Amino acid sequence: GREEKFGAVEIRERFSFPCYPIKRFAIEYKCGEPETWKVAADGATIGIKRTLVFPPVTARYVRLTILNAEPVNNLLVVEDFRVWPPPFSLGKPAEVSSIWPGRDETDLKPAHITDGDTATIWAPEITARNGWVIIDLQKECAVTEALLSDAPYGRTREFDLEAEVDGRWKKIASGTAIGPELHLTFSSVTARRFRLNIRNATDTPVVNEFQLLGKDSSP
Repeated sequence: GREEKFGAVEIRERFSFPCYPIKRFAIEYKCGEPETWKVAADGATIGIKRTLVFPPVTARYVRLTILNAEPVNNLLVVEDFRVWPPPFSLGKPAEVSSIWPGRDETDLKPAHITDGDTATIWAPEITARNGWVIIDLQKECAVTEALLSDAPYGRTREFDLEAEVDGRWKKIASGTAIGPELHLTFSSVTARRFRLNIRNATDTPVVNEFQLLGKDSSP
C-alpha cells in the first residue's frame, strides 16, 4: 500500500523435517512499476519457521520467490510470510567478554554480531570456553523476540538471554545448543541493554548474529 522500510522476514512452511520441499528461495523487493525486482536476501530450506535479517531496504512490494523445490504430494505450502521492520539491534554497538588478539578488527570483530550477515562472526580469546555479548540498543525498547546464531561451528552448550532491568540482569530465556538459527519468543521486556551469556561451550564459542525484535522495531 505504501513504501516502508523493512529488514527482516519470517516464513513458515507446511511440512517439517525430513520433508522440507523448498530447497532454495529469495526475498525480492521493488518500489513500483515498472521498476525491476531486486534481491534483499536468499536462503535454502525454510522448514517449520525461518527468520532472515538483512540490511534494511525501502519498498512497497515484497516477494517470496521459490527457486528450487521438491513438492510433497504435489504440494508446496507456505503458511506464513511476514515482513518486519529492521531489528532494534541491527548495527548497534556490541560489548564482548574478550577478543581474539590480532583478529578483532578483521574477521572476528564484535561488529559482526549485529551486522545482519550470517557469514561473519565474532569469537573471544582462543582459550575461552564461555563468554558474553551485550547489545546496547541506545534507548529502551519493548523486545519480544531474539534471533541467535553460532554457525558454522555450533559450539554453545548452555546459554542465558538476559535484559538489564532496574540495574540488574534479568533472565528472560535460556537454552542449550544455538545452531545456524535459533528463534526465541518471550513476554515483552522493555530495556536498553540485553546480554547473551554463553555459560558453556565445547571449544572457543562464536556468535555470528544476536538480533532483537519487537512489533515496533526500527533502525
